[in-house]
Amino acid sequence: LYSISTLTVLLIEGELTGILRKEKMDKQIKKLKNHYVVCGGGMTGRHVIAELVKNKELVVLIEQDEDNIEQCRAMVDPLYIKGDATDDENLMAAGIDRAAGVIITLPNDKDCLYITMTARMLNKNIRIISRIIDRKLEPKLIKAGADRVVSSNFIGALRMASEMIRPDAVDFLDSMLRSSQGNLRIHQLIVSEKSAFAGKNISESGIKNKYDILILGVRYNNKEIEFNPPPSLVLKEGMALIVMGEVDNIARARNVF
Repeated sequence: LYSISTLTVLLIEGELTGILRKEKMDKQIKKLKNHYVVCGGGMTGRHVIAELVKNKELVVLIEQDEDNIEQCRAMVDPLYIKGDATDDENLMAAGIDRAAGVIITLPNDKDCLYITMTARMLNKNIRIISRIIDRKLEPKLIKAGADRVVSSNFIGALRMASEMIRPDAVDFLDSMLRSSQGNLRIHQLIVSEKSAFAGKNISESGIKNKYDILILGVRYNNKEIEFNPPPSLVLKEGMALIVMGEVDNIARARNVF
């Protein structure tokens, strides 16, 4: 049995450790830029975080439930803000004004709507993806500033139908996402102003040989995606390449794009 003094010391040391850990995380978060903020660390949020981290992205979680935080930490141990995501101060503490995107996974549509409006006011350039339960509220979320709205019920229904009529295609995508043998992903690469690939055609760029990446499609000026582009296609600034390859190879390619 521990004496009262020993228990007191352990309690103080535990609190001190928690304080120091929070201060360290706060400093790390303040240095972040172009990261992703995930509001909500429940069943959906923790899988979102795991996928972002697997794709070498920087993530900050905002979650007030200690159990949810611990489950997220057990998976990938992300940086986090313990608190209510509808509180503007917590959004600012997570660096919402410097973030590239925010994913809102809260189970309450009104909370998702509020965070969407707030995030758009705090950062006009941020990409906002919000979960929704009642699809009738989708127009309001879009009007409030969401770039995309995802209905888990709708996506689940599509998945069930796909499992019935195209099971092999579903198995392929599942294997790509869950395989323990590799980290194959479909991703996108944006040709930047300073990219060494701008002005070169796909064949000249040597993307496939250098990074072992397969170009599946191309989008330019928000037009329709061109699937299986020819090797003669010239890469231009702002062009989005839809690619498939290993996560590490895609990350290397992004550094020069």
